[in-house]
Amino acid sequence: MKHKLDDNATIDAEIIEAGLKQLAQGRKVVYPVSDLPSGEFVRQYPDGLKMVVKLIDGQLEEIREYKK
Repeated sequence: MKHKLDDNATIDAEIIEAGLKQLAQGRKVVYPVSDLPSGEFVRQYPDGLKMVVKLIDGQLEEIREYKK
């Protein structure tokens, strides 16, 4: 599927939909959130658990539970 570069809302919706599909299939997903410092992301598990992760020595390391 092709998108115009200025069609960010459509692209964002498709990314969210893809992430939800992954969770429904039992896979974890990693995504950025605006309230975390640069370089930190949320890793969400299919059971709903959300952990803050950070890239350390080339590996995503869980730092703490993400509560929001």
